[in-house]
Amino acid sequence: MRMKRSNLILVLFISSFFLAGIAEAYYLENYTYLEISLVTHILIIILLIFIWVDAHAKENLRSSAGVYRVISAIIPPIGIPTYFIRFFGIYSGMIKSIKALGIMFIAGLIYSIPYIFIHYQLYTSIS
Repeated sequence: MRMKRSNLILVLFISSFFLAGIAEAYYLENYTYLEISLVTHILIIILLIFIWVDAHAKENLRSSAGVYRVISAIIPPIGIPTYFIRFFGIYSGMIKSIKALGIMFIAGLIYSIPYIFIHYQLYTSIS
């Protein structure tokens, strides 16, 4: 069985948070590298959301998402629910928006696990 393209992009999205958690924990004291890591991760998130909206629209609607790709990538808390409600209706769109919020919550947890572990390991080895 083959994974849908939109689901694969979500896996990459969540994986990017894991890798960002590792990178940002190591570069916490060096602000130059920390800024590079943050900006790189933000650009990756924007790109993945842009690609995901298009892939999701093609899988479910057989049409392009148009301007909603850009709005979702630039302002995800507004763009993604707007995309869902516009193309799937109010009820289904709200359910999908809640699921998207859950994905973001999971991504935050995935980010914090290596961040906390590495940060704890670095500072307990120093003292």
